[in-house]
Amino acid sequence: VLKRSEDRINHFNNVIVRALPEAVRVNAVDAALDPARTTACMKGLGMRLVPFWAAQATAGQIGCTCSHASVWADIAQSPSQQGARAAVVLEDDAVPQSEFFRGTVQRMMDELVASRHFSDEEDSVDLCYLYVYPDHWAAPPRQVEQGMFDEQGGGEAWTQEGFPTWCLVGYLVSTRGAQRLSELV
Repeated sequence: VLKRSEDRINHFNNVIVRALPEAVRVNAVDAALDPARTTACMKGLGMRLVPFWAAQATAGQIGCTCSHASVWADIAQSPSQQGARAAVVLEDDAVPQSEFFRGTVQRMMDELVASRHFSDEEDSVDLCYLYVYPDHWAAPPRQVEQGMFDEQGGGEAWTQEGFPTWCLVGYLVSTRGAQRLSELV
């Protein structure tokens, strides 16, 4: 969350924290007002901007990239707490509904683990978007009902193959995924 953006801070405190009291606010890198911190962040993370992207990127996009890369580095370097294998990263304008959010994320994790898509294996999922614009779904996800899954954890009601998108509420990133993303930047 940008420290200078009172609207975003208020949104975080009044919407995100009310729905998810355990949410941790991360101060975003403000490339527009603090280019020195941005440069230091990039150097500290070993980031290199691809020239064709850097030539057209706005300060906000560069700051956003640095902010996410900093979060990935923190996740990658943090010991797993209470056996956690992943972290949820929300955009600062996310509107999670507490009565649905935790259960939905848990069902997604259960589905990924049961299908062996989320494990320590090399071909497992490292990153899972938590929401994309509904029109992007080939078919809308089905509502999970009790007993929907068989004993092998079949069915994929909450997850599907990825695709490019510009609309995102947040994502689930595994510890290994955070390590791999950190290496890529």
